Amino acid sequence: MRTHRIMTDMMTELGHSSKLNAERAFLEMLREEGRQAAGAFLEAHADDLGRRSTADLDELLTEG
Repeated sequence: MRTHRIMTDMMTELGHSSKLNAERAFLEMLREEGRQAAGAFLEAHADDLGRRSTADLDELLTEG
């Protein structure tokens, strides 16, 4: 199993209440943040996809 994680500092700082925010401007901001994060991830890890994990599951499970 290969695992990957795309995250940004802004996304980790969002509170639980953000899950209930359906305002258009907020959703557009999330979309743009996600596109930027995905682009940065692909620049750094495109060659890893289909070959190796870029995220450590043990580390991910102990976060929080």
